[in-house]
Amino acid sequence: MGDTVTCKLVNVSIERGRDTITVEVPKHEIDVLRAVHGPSNVVEGDLSGETLELSDSADAEYQRMQNKYRRANAADPVRVAYPVGPRSLEEFGFALGRGAREDAPQSGVRTHAKAQEPAAKEKPAAK
Repeated sequence: MGDTVTCKLVNVSIERGRDTITVEVPKHEIDVLRAVHGPSNVVEGDLSGETLELSDSADAEYQRMQNKYRRANAADPVRVAYPVGPRSLEEFGFALGRGAREDAPQSGVRTHAKAQEPAAKEKPAAK
């Protein structure tokens, strides 16, 4: 694709035990931080005045956040924040590209439908 989206960064305060840290993230990452730290521990502040250039691909941005916030033995916070997958990022200026997956990746999905039996071959009529 090669195109980018300019994201304005937002100051976000995160309470972690007795400590409070402040980070600058694009607005669409705030919901992911809430999924990681709990909604009451994440406070959205003002715009920081800084910007970040990101790929305009919703799929690439979804994957970038999954790589950034992935934790062993924990639920995927990106999927918790955006359960319909990359499509959720369109409202922030990201685009679904041709061939991009539109829904969050599924793993371990089972179907309980019965497998179809192969059609019986018809025997030629006896002469």
